[in-house]
Amino acid sequence: MTGPAHRFPFEKHHVLDSAKRMREQPPGRLIELVLAGKPATVIDLGAGTGYFALPLARRLTAGGVIAIDADPRMLELIRARADEEGLTPRLVTIAAAAGEAPLPLDDATADAAFSVNLYHEIPHPAAALADLRRVLRPGGRLILSDWDPSGDPAQGGPRLAHRVPAGDAARTLEEAGWTGIRRIDLYTGTWTLAAITPGEAGP
Repeated sequence: MTGPAHRFPFEKHHVLDSAKRMREQPPGRLIELVLAGKPATVIDLGAGTGYFALPLARRLTAGGVIAIDADPRMLELIRARADEEGLTPRLVTIAAAAGEAPLPLDDATADAAFSVNLYHEIPHPAAALADLRRVLRPGGRLILSDWDPSGDPAQGGPRLAHRVPAGDAARTLEEAGWTGIRRIDLYTGTWTLAAITPGEAGP
């Protein structure tokens, strides 16, 4: 697959599970935010090593997590870890690059989706966000988080030139048909937006 030159390299995958990240981006904060909507099936777009997907799969009592990543090697790590923990029945992995083609999922597949530290890598964000809206059910929730251009690159993350302002992402969400867009304070050095698919959620 082709894509942006600044896509996160697999060779540095250990950084995604580092103690530093655990201090600065504890997965529990995001997971509680996702679970607040009581979803059954959740998409993790840009799942990496399963930093968020695996602890979320532990918490979901029905449905499960659809972990999507462009690098099949990342997905191999997730599957191995899920197998070790007995989480395989609650986790599906899909190799796909957001924004490069429609996701290989049916319409209205999931109740919620989230993406962390991926948005700046997506080559066609408007198309990716419209497609993500397609695969969520009416009233489905999205949590989108990425590196803030006002942050300090010395603390980690991509170069400032690769970062996207929250305002730009919010406008793209609106153009892609999302509603209820709001900013949330979640992690230092990043911005986080929440949005909803049009329509009312089912019972």
